[in-house]
Amino acid sequence: MAEAAKLTIDARPIPLPSDSNDAWKIDELVLRICWRGDRTRLQREALILEHLPDDVPHVRLAATGVNDDLTWTLTHWVPGTMLSHGWADLDRTQQRTAAEQLGHALRALHTWEPSPEVRAALAARPAQPDTDDAIGADLNPLPVDRALRLVEPATHLENVDQQLVVQLGEEIKRLRPIDPLRNPSDGVVVHGDAHLNNVIWNGSRVAAVLDFEWGRLGPPDLELQPLLPSDDATALIPSVVDVYPGIAAHPRFVERLWLYDLSATLRDLLVKAPLPATDDLPPWHPKRRLPMVLAGPGYIEALFSET
Repeated sequence: MAEAAKLTIDARPIPLPSDSNDAWKIDELVLRICWRGDRTRLQREALILEHLPDDVPHVRLAATGVNDDLTWTLTHWVPGTMLSHGWADLDRTQQRTAAEQLGHALRALHTWEPSPEVRAALAARPAQPDTDDAIGADLNPLPVDRALRLVEPATHLENVDQQLVVQLGEEIKRLRPIDPLRNPSDGVVVHGDAHLNNVIWNGSRVAAVLDFEWGRLGPPDLELQPLLPSDDATALIPSVVDVYPGIAAHPRFVERLWLYDLSATLRDLLVKAPLPATDDLPPWHPKRRLPMVLAGPGYIEALFSET
């Protein structure tokens, strides 16, 4: 890959945490290799990075390519810390500042008007003949018809109540009329995975938003769902909305965010399998969140009633 990128790399690779790819820091570069799910997503990310405006803080692309069935990117290293790692050490004012800067970055992303080439690439997905393909296409499996394909496989998971999974599918089906993701060519460019692991904080500002591989066209409010399965949702989401009210402007915003969370929880159950028998799990674990999200959108309404 270094040869393909016409780079001479002598430094020892340092493994980096990554949920979806293999990743290494090599000197002042980051190599990411996609070997599962929709491999074309790193090609979409590279296209986004090549065209993103400067007011969306992001890493700079050095090279990208395809080797056999793998796709890869080389990006320039951005100094700082994942905001998830440093969040607890920030005081409330600093936390609010960081959340507001994330809100500004998302607003800048959503106001970006990409070329027809970029829009077409973001709307395209390979065929999804089986469950793994549906899981690997997008972090959020909406539209509803695609999400519902995951219900039956999820009913076979061990250590999860089958009736709860069925109920989850029924709620998603009931909310079909408000699904804004039915047409993959509609909407603005959304990051799709802008949680704190994908935000680099340099001590005073957001230096970069990482991992645009799950970018797609969709509604701005889709960005808030990845922030829900977090201990920090109460501090994060209202601050983002305060500086970017348009992200929550839809008249059925709460219901839509609930639909996004229902479908993401369904996918997460399959991704996290095998599920543990114990209920001694962190609050963000999909098995623990399942009864809560099925109880209705009250947990979302509470985020704003406390501000």
